[in-house]
Amino acid sequence: MYGPSESTVFATFYPVDEVAEDAAIIPIGKPVSNTTTYILDSFNQLQPIGAAGELCVGGDGLVLGYFNCPELTAEKFVAHPFKEHEKIYRTGDLARWQPDGNIEFIGRIDHQVKIRGQRIELGEIEQQLLGHHNIREAVVLAVDTASGEKLLCTYIVADIPLSGSELRQHAAKELPAYMVPTVFIQLEELPLTGNGKVDRRALPKPEVNAISGGEYVAARSETEAQFVEIWKEVLGIAQVGVYDNFFELGGHSLKAMTMMARIHQVMQVELPLKELFRSPTIAALALKSTHCTLQYLTIHLNTRSKR
Repeated sequence: MYGPSESTVFATFYPVDEVAEDAAIIPIGKPVSNTTTYILDSFNQLQPIGAAGELCVGGDGLVLGYFNCPELTAEKFVAHPFKEHEKIYRTGDLARWQPDGNIEFIGRIDHQVKIRGQRIELGEIEQQLLGHHNIREAVVLAVDTASGEKLLCTYIVADIPLSGSELRQHAAKELPAYMVPTVFIQLEELPLTGNGKVDRRALPKPEVNAISGGEYVAARSETEAQFVEIWKEVLGIAQVGVYDNFFELGGHSLKAMTMMARIHQVMQVELPLKELFRSPTIAALALKSTHCTLQYLTIHLNTRSKR
């Protein structure tokens, strides 16, 4: 059963006879009798099958409003876009129609975030992670970094220990790259509020080791030390190990170009951008930069000898 108190507790139902082991998220079903449901965009237009939008509820079960809260009532109980003299309630829940006519619940609209110009539904990421057969609970947050940007941090409760790389690969099966979380933190249980909902404020803040996904290894040469300082500057983080993955630390294509420009400016080494995608660690890039420097010196010396 699904439904807010504003629609007299229940608005939709979905009969569950059995659940297959490989089943995806169970939908919230179809409207109960004398109730109507709509999935609308920000312009009150109906969303097609598969498109996410706000779930709105109407019908006989709708309450009159909030007691002594006329402003909140006016905000949430709005004129019915398709029927005169009726109201619908904007639930604030994100959902979409499935091809069979059932409704799939995605999450809260107030859990939308904007990262690098892309609007992201955190509930969609959570649902993808919950498709993993060992994950029982998942919560995704957008966490501010020291540089003022945001990165996606995921908290999971699972039956067995799961590595960040395994979880990242699972998320990337269905999600675009900008929606794949950077940080994965596994907990024994999620903190709950007094009414049984996940207490997002009580979730632990991610640490550097959690972001890097591995054991910290310091720079072992002057070249690696120079790379470390450039990575810290571009990524806006306090600590970087030589085996940390640039993209797992929150790097993206724009930062990659910025970093390659800084490497050329500071170290006088010109590395092709594709090398960062092929070798996204400092240890590997340091070797590449040494090779590129030797190549440059060989060509330069050969040119001078010919003259």
